[in-house]
Amino acid sequence: MGGCGSSLTAEEKRELARSKELEARARKEQAAEAQKLKLLLLGAGESGKSTLFKQMKILFSQSHGFTQSEIQAGVKVVYNNIINNMKILLMNCESHTPAEDTDLADELMQLDEGVVIDSRLGDKLKSIWADAGVQQTWLHRSNFQVQDALEYFMENIDRIKKDNFLPNNQDILRSRVRTSGIVEAEYNLNGVRVAMFDVGGQRNERKKWIHCFDNVTAVIFVAAI
Repeated sequence: MGGCGSSLTAEEKRELARSKELEARARKEQAAEAQKLKLLLLGAGESGKSTLFKQMKILFSQSHGFTQSEIQAGVKVVYNNIINNMKILLMNCESHTPAEDTDLADELMQLDEGVVIDSRLGDKLKSIWADAGVQQTWLHRSNFQVQDALEYFMENIDRIKKDNFLPNNQDILRSRVRTSGIVEAEYNLNGVRVAMFDVGGQRNERKKWIHCFDNVTAVIFVAAI
């Protein structure tokens, strides 16, 4: 009977060994995946999901911060946050307390999105921020929608206006950019792998992240207070 069996060729033996190796690796990865905690951040737009996500990166990522590409991209985000929120503040000065330096206020209101904050523009922003009318309107910011982070950025404008500016952890944490699609980060907490997903909070984004509910360990619902 033994003489009737067909023996494997050398190539077939190599293919069989590779197949077994791949199967073993797949089982190992599947077991590791089963042990991973999967956390899904949900909440309405502007509820603070992305801020919580960034705080987790600062606290628990290996670098305790952001990647070089995220830092580079953060330069433009910080510039845009300052310009957009300053324009909102100046626009509301008209219905609250007008700026004393109306010429400078009008000039800054004409700034295009994406403008670079250099030393010259930084000085103008610093000057209008110190304007008595602007400061009086800022005290009533609860009457209109503007980010509180503007005050932080203006306190740091001398650093931000430098040619070699790169945002630090606090700059990126306090900046706001709309989340589109799904952003994932993975951490190792005391030997436990944790995957966290930040998803777009707008209604038209939901079809992009609904599949994230598969095998989720916990949902963290974030609400603005």
